[in-house]
Amino acid sequence: MINKIIDRIYEFILKKKFIFNSKKISLLIKKIKQNSYFYILDVGAGGRYLRPVINFDGSSKIFMIDLNDNLNVSVTNLRKIVKFKKNIIPINKGIFQRNTILNYYPATIPTSSSFINYDKRLKPVRKKVSTFSTLQKKYKIKKVDILKVDIEGLEIGVLKSILRSNSPLIVEIEANFNNSVFGDTFTKIHNFLSKKYILETAFPTYKSFQNKFNSHLKNFRVGSYASPTYRNPITQMDCYYILKKKHYDIHDLLLLSGYGFVDMANQVFLKLKDELNQKQKENFLKILKILND
Repeated sequence: MINKIIDRIYEFILKKKFIFNSKKISLLIKKIKQNSYFYILDVGAGGRYLRPVINFDGSSKIFMIDLNDNLNVSVTNLRKIVKFKKNIIPINKGIFQRNTILNYYPATIPTSSSFINYDKRLKPVRKKVSTFSTLQKKYKIKKVDILKVDIEGLEIGVLKSILRSNSPLIVEIEANFNNSVFGDTFTKIHNFLSKKYILETAFPTYKSFQNKFNSHLKNFRVGSYASPTYRNPITQMDCYYILKKKHYDIHDLLLLSGYGFVDMANQVFLKLKDELNQKQKENFLKILKILND
């Protein structure tokens, strides 16, 4: 019980620090970005928002997409934090590879709702789903710079719909490993994305873990690395992909740094230094300083 309380306090402090720093970063990114917007797509946004998008407050349009009613919770909570509230656009729709109607299974915990019937006690409701191109025209989404997808098993269909006409620099996606309901979605996702994208990093969730301080880190083994008692299997993994490019420009630099890819942003900055003016260099170095503190 005490460990859980300590974990919550620690997480609360980290959240407050992140938001405080993000507001400073967003001002610096806006100064460099100036007159155009980034377009960020959060597919599966119900009940929770992406904290890194706060770094792009004022320099981006953020489209939060989810069929569930708890999308309003995410939108409301994010709008409480950001200054440019009108740039948070909710879309209470589902994305699919074609315009059609599908069975949707709302769960008691809304974030567990799915188009896949993984629990026979769930009652289906009929829901209209649209291709991304349909939504793109309706909501005037000019492009996609950052894409996050977390939709309980149907990720590959959404990826194909969005990437058919868009090439986001960053793709964050939840993948499953030998899941009893969703199967192995990682292999399909990775095989599809790896043609144009690099798997830059990932955050795994393990089947079981020790209840200790910072237990939310979910250790993959018990014992030392060299002498484990057992190794825990991965059940899910948040995967972060970066678009392969011969040349990354200043917009890519801002997207990478704002989304937390500090190491890669440093590498891009070193190659771009001669192309940036003095003010751009100064502002970007301020961003790096905040991120590294």
